[in-house]
Amino acid sequence: MKKIMFILILFLSCFFIYKFTIKEKLYYVSIGDFLAINKDKDANASKYNYTDAIINYLSNNNKLKSYNIDFIKEDYRISDFIRILKYKETITENNRQITLHELLKEADILTISLGMNELYFKLNTNNNNLYTYINSMLKEYSILLEEINRYNYKEVYIFGLYNVNSKNKDIINYFNYKLKKFVENKNYTFININDILNNKKYFEKGSYYLNDVGYNKISQIIVENLKKY
Repeated sequence: MKKIMFILILFLSCFFIYKFTIKEKLYYVSIGDFLAINKDKDANASKYNYTDAIINYLSNNNKLKSYNIDFIKEDYRISDFIRILKYKETITENNRQITLHELLKEADILTISLGMNELYFKLNTNNNNLYTYINSMLKEYSILLEEINRYNYKEVYIFGLYNVNSKNKDIINYFNYKLKKFVENKNYTFININDILNNKKYFEKGSYYLNDVGYNKISQIIVENLKKY
């Protein structure tokens, strides 16, 4: 009996030592538009961005279980993800069909960047009823967050929008203020990149696309936050 108790205590001791000294590896999912495009996903995306930075940081520190970047597309809109989730649209991963629901269920770290394409398209084509349009976008984002919130994560990072000129300052601030309230209500992390990208040196000339300096700036913020894992 004593021998059995000794073996049991030894086993439990080893288990708890392992449990508290070996960090759990993390499954990372990135979804979104051009801001999240990974150069391994899109050969035309030459910028090293936050998706790359998170993957590399977790991998280099032996914290990466796996990752998925299949739900990233340059022109994705908020409504696209509502549709993808509603109709359980699939992608092929390792020769099997998988839904975004399945990925979110597995995810430990989730990043979302949406809205830039939609808003700037509106600003550049027809800015009539602009705040009505923005409120519609925000309503869709709220619906999307409700779907996202069905699952448990260690961390969810949601990026706000950024402004490339002073003309749209109030519009961007309004969107970010509203989105931040939605995000924090779910206990997620809102990244106000409009405060971070406050200099024209972060952008491609004559464009709202970020250059390498801009992408690296965002990446530093995220990686610093991830160090707690």
